[in-house]
Amino acid sequence: TSLFKADRPASNIIDMQTEAVLAGSYSTALLASENLDRLVTPVEIRSGISVSADESGTIMRIRFSGQDAKTAQKVADGVATSYLGVRAESAKQQAAETTQKIDDRLAVLQPTLESSLKTINSTDPGSTERANAEADAALVRAEIDSLVNERASLFNLSSDAGELVTPASSSPV
Repeated sequence: TSLFKADRPASNIIDMQTEAVLAGSYSTALLASENLDRLVTPVEIRSGISVSADESGTIMRIRFSGQDAKTAQKVADGVATSYLGVRAESAKQQAAETTQKIDDRLAVLQPTLESSLKTINSTDPGSTERANAEADAALVRAEIDSLVNERASLFNLSSDAGELVTPASSSPV
């Protein structure tokens, strides 16, 4: 099942516990540290960060404890923004991998369709061989159509991995 099916609600696609781990990961902390001009180190971020996720939805809370209140707010917002960047990059990578798998499958199906069409054009109407080739061609066309539609839907994906709903900087300390 593709993560990118449009008919799946976000709460059925996203494992919030995994996302919380990603938000508190070293890669997210490293990016946050870089984005904050090394205001704090990735190790300091990881030791002061607290991430909680709503299991039945798609909301995550990121808190940072340490130093002064303004710095803590900057770090929490920096981690949230960096998590969204890491998440967006991961989604782009998954979309690219899915596109490649689709392209690989299409490359296999095309010669199969061509062979079926050649058989259809070179056999007598009503023959068993022609009927089998027509059935094969119909099945291959249906799979190609499905793959082409799935591939096209990948281009309509938003690169936005989410949004920072309530920045720590706008929350009371």
